Amino acid sequence: MVPRNQSIAVCITSYNQREYLIQAINSVLAQTRIPDQIIVVDDHSDDGTDTVLRQFELDYPHLFTVQINPSNIGVAVNRHIAITLSRCDLTTYLDGDDVYYSEKLRLEEQCLLENPRAGFVYSNMNLIDEASYEIRTWTSDPDNLPCGDILESLIGHQFPSNIQCRYPLTDTQSLCEATKHSQSFDLYEDLAIFIHLSQAMSCAVVDRINHGYRQHPSYMHRTHHDNHFNAIQEIYRYFSDIINCENFEHARLKEKSNQVLSSYAWRAIRDHSKEIRTRAQR
Repeated sequence: MVPRNQSIAVCITSYNQREYLIQAINSVLAQTRIPDQIIVVDDHSDDGTDTVLRQFELDYPHLFTVQINPSNIGVAVNRHIAITLSRCDLTTYLDGDDVYYSEKLRLEEQCLLENPRAGFVYSNMNLIDEASYEIRTWTSDPDNLPCGDILESLIGHQFPSNIQCRYPLTDTQSLCEATKHSQSFDLYEDLAIFIHLSQAMSCAVVDRINHGYRQHPSYMHRTHHDNHFNAIQEIYRYFSDIINCENFEHARLKEKSNQVLSSYAWRAIRDHSKEIRTRAQR
């Protein structure tokens, strides 16, 4: 149960996303429930991000915690570092190219208060393009948003449009532990975070659209399905103790994981076939 009057931190991570990062920070500053701490950890950008962050730090000296990494360490490790800097009771995070909508923190905090058995909460979202225009809503049907014990949904990729939930609000200690376990993953590190949280905690959901998830033509969702297959397989191996568990509660996890891997293996074969046809036509 989340007591009332808990402090909230938002952790933002960035790398060479200066203009998007300004939008991300401003979206957090525009929250109807102002966070008690905004943490921004930049992963050694060379696009002038450091100047922007130092200005925010000067403008809001009691709100911002800014760190510029001396070298590039990758998204997953960078996120964990950001979470460890939280001084608050509850913490959530945001990628430097995405945005919150104004009620995100208020509604999710309220949801946790109204659902005392839930340990973390996530929200519905919009998919947005590079110019911040809405592409579409993740789902218009609240029944499509898993809640309660969502471990099977995470393992089986049973979320709308096969796009996983993002940006949980939870207690800082649990999120710090979850991001510690996700540091070794280059792709799908957010999936590892949610799996870790879901092992021990029930989940609540806000069906209102509370953030924008930016779709870039060259980013992860456009990469070769070989990369997706290998990344998901690596995560399943990491959590093999629960996926291969024989107890009734998790009996379907191995079946679900095999179905997901088979799906991505087939997509990888199609990618290779397409590449072969493309080369033959040249």
